[in-house]
Amino acid sequence: TSLIQDFRNRSEAIRDEVLEKALRQLESGKPADEVARFLAHTLTNKLLHAPCAQLRLAGSAGQTQLIEAADTLFQLNRGRPSP
Repeated sequence: TSLIQDFRNRSEAIRDEVLEKALRQLESGKPADEVARFLAHTLTNKLLHAPCAQLRLAGSAGQTQLIEAADTLFQLNRGRPSP
């Protein structure tokens, strides 16, 4: 669907932005392990920022349906025993 494509496009744009910054760091002589940590940390933060902010708002507004949908979407299995 277009929602999935939009989500993928946004994620890929974020990936490309962070990767470009990491490559510039490598070119400037930063150690590869430091750049790898930067890449992993920054990419994770950028990809999770908007969903986490929306979940915080949903929680404070009592929007349990959105919280439950996120639980299902992200396969967190909160409140359910593991198989």
